[in-house]
Amino acid sequence: MPPRPPEEGRLTHPGRVSISTINPKEFRPVDGWPDKKPCVFYGRKLTHYQERAKGKAQLGTLCKVWYHRAVTMQSSQFRTIPGIIDITRLQKWTGASVGRCHVCDGDVMAWQDPGDHFGMCETCYSQLCESEVKA
Repeated sequence: MPPRPPEEGRLTHPGRVSISTINPKEFRPVDGWPDKKPCVFYGRKLTHYQERAKGKAQLGTLCKVWYHRAVTMQSSQFRTIPGIIDITRLQKWTGASVGRCHVCDGDVMAWQDPGDHFGMCETCYSQLCESEVKA
């Protein structure tokens, strides 16, 4: 069983990085097999994402768990205007990746409206469904 992520805001490696400072766009998937470098959050040795080189001597690495947490945190900061997107026309996208979410630009498209050529990630879709239910 993998280690449980620490509570939000509490790091197992204090002073390294806070989840709120992670921008998923600054990370790229590692080519080939996962790196054996430790994750900047809890030192897991198999990291799947590496920080893009921007003149830094040491690049940060993230495991899948923390990368997806950063994507979810970023996506949750965006809201759609109620009534603009018709969720009944959205279809689950199962093909190859066709781009990023048109709402948050943080994750790959999981839902697509073929008529309007509009797509959104799983996080934005679930938030939209929740807001439709409340309205």
